[in-house]
Amino acid sequence: MKKGFPYLIVFLFFAFILHAQTQRIVPLEEANNASCSPCATYNPILQKFYASHFGGVISVRYHAWRPGSSDPMYVSASTDCRQRINYYGITSVPTYVIDSVPEGVPADYDAMVRHLEQRLAQPAPLKILVHSKIVDASVLAKVRLIPLQEVTAGNLYLRVAVTQRMVSYQSPPGSNGEKNFPEVLRKMLPNATGTSIPALTVGDTLDFEFSTAAKSDWEIGDLAVVAWLQSNDSKEVLQSNINFPPFFVEFADSSFKFAKANALTRFSFTLFNRNDTTIHIQLKFRNVQATNNWDYFFETENNVDWQKPITIAASDSFHFPALIQSGDYGFFSGQVFVENLDDPGFYGEGYGYGVGRDVTILVPENTKILLVDDDDGNNYEENFRQILNKKKIRYLVLSESNTLKLSNQFDLNVYKLIIWNDESQDGKQLARGIYFMRLMSEDQMRIRKMILLS
Repeated sequence: MKKGFPYLIVFLFFAFILHAQTQRIVPLEEANNASCSPCATYNPILQKFYASHFGGVISVRYHAWRPGSSDPMYVSASTDCRQRINYYGITSVPTYVIDSVPEGVPADYDAMVRHLEQRLAQPAPLKILVHSKIVDASVLAKVRLIPLQEVTAGNLYLRVAVTQRMVSYQSPPGSNGEKNFPEVLRKMLPNATGTSIPALTVGDTLDFEFSTAAKSDWEIGDLAVVAWLQSNDSKEVLQSNINFPPFFVEFADSSFKFAKANALTRFSFTLFNRNDTTIHIQLKFRNVQATNNWDYFFETENNVDWQKPITIAASDSFHFPALIQSGDYGFFSGQVFVENLDDPGFYGEGYGYGVGRDVTILVPENTKILLVDDDDGNNYEENFRQILNKKKIRYLVLSESNTLKLSNQFDLNVYKLIIWNDESQDGKQLARGIYFMRLMSEDQMRIRKMILLS
């Protein structure tokens, strides 16, 4: 027993460390304007990222005073918007800020995902609980800070925002054509500076209450309260939360896999309910593109029907592999999506936000045509797909980012035709296509063709 005692100490020490941290929730902030033309172009990319990573990320959007000074969402909260935009030194719109780091124009969806996943890999040192209710057209917010380890970051401030989940207009309020604006800041509580917080130690529990009267241009049934703890010294956000239970899904697998013909491929997912209340979810496959005779479904614990809403108790976990059954040839691409049914949305109708993971499976064998998607998300490959489907020709679709994986593991000489779907102004994609083809032998190149479109 004495010999094993030190190991027991080590185990308890690490158990304490794990217990003294919790899942991080990352704030996504943005400065935009209803008369900003690039905002209309790039905001849908930002919203796509947000809507499919909600729970790992929550959001507040600040409307700026330029280029259109009459933006009604800026006018309604001008002082708070101006102070938060100036806090980050933002000088142009659109600019998005993920976990206190200004990243510029929200043009790169994959970069947002990478940044978020890097930050989520770092547990948070405290929990933040947020509750709210509306009484007599007043918003009441309660925020609790529960440190799980010592928090020594300097110059800490608790920031609390009332947001409107979606502000919609019958006609565009500015010159860029946008009519719908998500997660709009309505009011900072008590103000944009926030509430000064001392250094936190384990055992502390700090409770705060805030209230504000709702303005006439607010949609009462579509309000939320978001809170985050931020260091003014480094601008780092230590933790954030929203006033209904969010969650995030952990992924154990690569999102891209090769498979054999007529084989079953498994992607593993786990959801930990770290809230103090029960949560409700819906499992879905979205945006599926697959070769005929492929199948896909979820495997759930205790024979739970995955096509119906699923309840997960507080502090419980839920494991749900996604299973893809391949056919003789072809591919599967789609998103495994877990919808948050506790997100009330507009008057309880919800927005369909949740956590999604794009997955792709490729059967490289039994096919002679490879279609490489390299058009920066413009989906021009659909033109080729329609023609090939109409002709009932077997083919594969592969994103440019996965071409190297294919060339490293399989002989490219099996393909008689490679169609490189390219939308490039500088020739970079074209150069990648040529390099990819060079991986084929010279003899095979003489009898094979490749189409590169730009």
